[in-house]
Amino acid sequence: DTDSTLSETEWACQDDLMCEAFLPNGGCLTIDSSFSYTDCYDVDHTETFKSAASCCSDADNCNRADIDLSQCSRSTEFESYMQSFFQCIYAENGAFSSFECTSYSDYVREGEPLCSDIRSLYAPIMECYCGLFGSIYNKLSTAAVKAELVAQLDEISSQFAEWEDMIGCTDTLNCNLDAGGVFSVSMAAEKVWL
Repeated sequence: DTDSTLSETEWACQDDLMCEAFLPNGGCLTIDSSFSYTDCYDVDHTETFKSAASCCSDADNCNRADIDLSQCSRSTEFESYMQSFFQCIYAENGAFSSFECTSYSDYVREGEPLCSDIRSLYAPIMECYCGLFGSIYNKLSTAAVKAELVAQLDEISSQFAEWEDMIGCTDTLNCNLDAGGVFSVSMAAEKVWL
């Protein structure tokens, strides 16, 4: 698409997280990238994504304004962030590919579910998001936007905790966003099933 304006536009509310992290002074950006992954059936895929986004302040009259692509700059920083996000999730042995392609029964021995089995399911996902969110957390200036990232991490932790409660574990998944996304696991002793 070599047009200087978008011929088809999907309108949506401004993405405050993206704007604060990558366009804090307003303006517009474009991304044009791709990522590859192997699905659960060992089929290779390559997905491409091309997009433009505009950010403006509340004082600007920019409601549903057309985006002039000739005035946008390509953001390699945002491309890198999105590339890391998709690769982390979909790449072979990535966080979600391991989670989606492996049944729970493959992680546990019959009659002996262990804390480490549940940890191996959720820790890679939490570590993935922790690193990504940590890379932009200190660029955000609004407490509400920072809280959105924390809420997403809390959701993963709550799902992990539900499984932990079922088998009597007390492990915790930790993410220090202020430190740039430092991930750690506090491990309890394994429960012995008789």
